[in-house]
Amino acid sequence: MLRIFGRFAPYAPLYFDICECSYQEYRKSKAELIKKKNKSPKQWDDLIIVGQAALRSGTTTVVFAALCLEAFIYDYAATYFSNSYVDNYLDKLSLVAKWVVIPKLVLGKEFPRDSRAFECLVKLKKARDALVHAKSKQEPSSDEERAKMLDELEQKETENFENAYTALTEVLVQLYNLEDNEQRNKWWSLS
Repeated sequence: MLRIFGRFAPYAPLYFDICECSYQEYRKSKAELIKKKNKSPKQWDDLIIVGQAALRSGTTTVVFAALCLEAFIYDYAATYFSNSYVDNYLDKLSLVAKWVVIPKLVLGKEFPRDSRAFECLVKLKKARDALVHAKSKQEPSSDEERAKMLDELEQKETENFENAYTALTEVLVQLYNLEDNEQRNKWWSLS
């Protein structure tokens, strides 16, 4: 659970909770989908319903992980600077750039770009952008092409959905680790 103290910041914790709940729903739906595929792949109606539930909760996980990290880094910067400073000079940066620049300004330490957390953040931004700017593709001309396209899409979605929650938690933990003891959990905590 993400908690923010001493600042009216209702959205980052809300987005964290939505992401966490959606991720748990995704994991349950995905496990049920795998079980149903292995038992009887001919029950298309059941597979479609469970598959749509997994897709819905996975998509929600990606979107709300990105929303949470965007809202949190804004609140983080505004806590140390002012809302107007952040609005005028930092808020126009990309999500990834904010996570590099703001810790450097606040802590004097750069968010490690060679870390797993940073890699997950970059993947999360790409996954969010792909959802927000979704593009259709030409209809496949054969069942084999359709099956291949669906398998590739499912694999990519699984990677994106799993990465989203990992990105959310690892980025926040990485920031926590950058803070010294005096700053650590001064106004936020992750439990």
